[in-house]
Amino acid sequence: MEIFSLFTDTLAGRGDFTITWDVAVIAFAFVAIFFYGLNAGRKRIALFLAALYGSIALVSLFPASYVTNLVALPLAAEQLSLALLAIFVVVFYFVLHGSMLMPALPFPKRGGKFLHILVMTFALSGFLVSVVASLLEPTLSEHISTITRQIFLQPITRFAWAAAPLVALSVAARYKDD
Repeated sequence: MEIFSLFTDTLAGRGDFTITWDVAVIAFAFVAIFFYGLNAGRKRIALFLAALYGSIALVSLFPASYVTNLVALPLAAEQLSLALLAIFVVVFYFVLHGSMLMPALPFPKRGGKFLHILVMTFALSGFLVSVVASLLEPTLSEHISTITRQIFLQPITRFAWAAAPLVALSVAARYKDD
């Protein structure tokens, strides 16, 4: 275990880098979304991204603290926001899947170039982790590692992760499959 700790310290270039539970969850999320993207294809990834963007807008407007005080829910406002995000993503995905938006997307139904799917799933994973981490940060602030804060929770990196899926979609939409 000492060798692993020395490796991570050397990799980070300083002693405050440790592999914690949040880094393991982030790695799992990246792998899971990557395999989802390989199976689903570019069009469904684009629909999931559209559902995620719409859900974030609704969650940011939802009066979570007012509702938790009014109804006396045993959840914190952050936990309610995370639950609402999950519900809204599912609802938006199925609404958009049956809408006129689905045929308008310039992607094939399944598959696509491996590099496009890799870039899109990486951008989607980073964006999703950034959103979930920012929702849970007030509750878990003392348990989140330094590397997670630096990569996913700084204002500039949160913006970069929010813009990355749009850039990946625009690049992938320009190239047709051979």
